[in-house]
Amino acid sequence: MVSKNLLYGLLMQCLFMTTLAAHEINAQIRPIDESFIRLNKVQWDLAEIFRKVEKSTDYKFVLPEEILDKNPN
Repeated sequence: MVSKNLLYGLLMQCLFMTTLAAHEINAQIRPIDESFIRLNKVQWDLAEIFRKVEKSTDYKFVLPEEILDKNPN
């Protein structure tokens, strides 16, 4: 009996939580396809690109440092 009630409770929670999670939100002020920046250098480090984009736009990036520290040489 306990496992049956537990199963029903779990199903009800999943049903209600998916309904709550389906709510539409706007995380960005302007769509990414309408955001443009100009980068004048020929060669860039990946970290430099992210810093330039963050400085020029309202976008913020969260990346592990290992990705930014990789040296292509």
